[in-house]
Amino acid sequence: MLISPSGQPDHCVVKDFFLETQNYCLKYFYNHNGQGTKIMRLVESISINVPLVSTYLSFLFDSFEQSNSDIFHE
Repeated sequence: MLISPSGQPDHCVVKDFFLETQNYCLKYFYNHNGQGTKIMRLVESISINVPLVSTYLSFLFDSFEQSNSDIFHE
């Protein structure tokens, strides 16, 4: 399966390559911060924030979409 991480046409990569890149970035970040990879710390810091960030981004997107529709309908 091919995906386009940047959203641009003709810039596709294999899904496995994209996921491996994301996984590498996470491992590098958490292994080079001095505390090592502690699963419970990751669960507490990431799992709690995912719904919060998702809600926040959804709100921002809806607000942006609404403001653009007001501009174009005038």
